[in-house]
Amino acid sequence: MTRRLLIDDIRRFEDVTCRTPDNDDTEVVARNYNDGIELLKTNAWDELYLDHDLGETSKTGYDVMAWLEEHPDRLPETVVFVSANPVGVQRMRAVLEAIRYSQTKLPDAFGCGNPRCCASSTIAEEPSFGSGKLDDYGFWEKPCDTCAREWEKMHPGTTAWPHTRKE
Repeated sequence: MTRRLLIDDIRRFEDVTCRTPDNDDTEVVARNYNDGIELLKTNAWDELYLDHDLGETSKTGYDVMAWLEEHPDRLPETVVFVSANPVGVQRMRAVLEAIRYSQTKLPDAFGCGNPRCCASSTIAEEPSFGSGKLDDYGFWEKPCDTCAREWEKMHPGTTAWPHTRKE
């Protein structure tokens, strides 16, 4: 069973994909930003098909991606941009790449075992561990000392953030 969401003011699924859904697939269309965000908040989706220009509202597909950047746990595994606006697609793709780069999920058996704990790299190109939002320098809102120390044990001679506090 695949759950697909299309956020587009005009298109239908038949317009954006050539596959025929299986009988147990779910396909839902949201025609504007508000409906799309509500569906992203309340359901888990396998695939998202996203237009940039969402009709006569001031909110666009870029705003949807910005919302997903704030809520990366709601990001579907597959995201397909279906817009005829090349600049809009470029902007949305940049947000998607930033989300995926910053949110490398750790294996369940690694470190603290928190499913929200992720790995990234800092501006100094050292590994960074934690959860929540990343700042512009690659440091986590909620750092994870346990995962950082685990990384250092697995990679002797390396340093991971958050750094060990010296007393």
